[in-house]
Amino acid sequence: MIDSEHALEQAIQAIQYGDQTTGRRLLAQALQADPRNIQAWLWMSQVVDTDEQRRECLQRVLAIQPQNQAARARLAQIEARATAHTASQHRWTRRQIVLAGGLALSLVCGLVLLLYMLLAVVPSARARAERLSESAPKTATLWCPACAQEGRPVLLQTSLGAGLFGNPSGELAHGTTVAVLDYQWSPLEQCYYVEVIAGGQRGWVVESMLRE
Repeated sequence: MIDSEHALEQAIQAIQYGDQTTGRRLLAQALQADPRNIQAWLWMSQVVDTDEQRRECLQRVLAIQPQNQAARARLAQIEARATAHTASQHRWTRRQIVLAGGLALSLVCGLVLLLYMLLAVVPSARARAERLSESAPKTATLWCPACAQEGRPVLLQTSLGAGLFGNPSGELAHGTTVAVLDYQWSPLEQCYYVEVIAGGQRGWVVESMLRE
């Protein structure tokens, strides 16, 4: 028959040498021989793998000896650790909710702004361009005060499409009468460009350069 106390002594020695596997096996033998061995249960609570197993070992001790201070202290540590872990999880959950809410709000604001651009700004710009095209003079005079002061001609530009205007396509002197062909809004520069033609030169100029 297994001697509970002898198995307990061997288990403690194995654990102190760092061999917890052997210590756990010997403690199991000690407890099999004497299920009410308090010291065996206390040592077993130190070598099992999970807090749930530790809690069970310590509760066995308190069931045998309710006033055991070592078991009460270790059980309190386990409960405090579990409470801290739960609180940490709750804080992280709240943080995730806040972050998710902020992201959702940002997406909603972005969609609202996009809808506003599509439903208000773009149609408004298109409508203004159409009104300008309808009411634009068939002819106009080129004049740019800044260029005129420096003695430079008005440069015409090529249209790259989608409201972008690129390289020079020609030049005309100030005061030149030109035929107005088209209006186009430039989202990049936030202004209107006008396509004009005169003397074989054709290109786009800023709307502010036209004088009726």
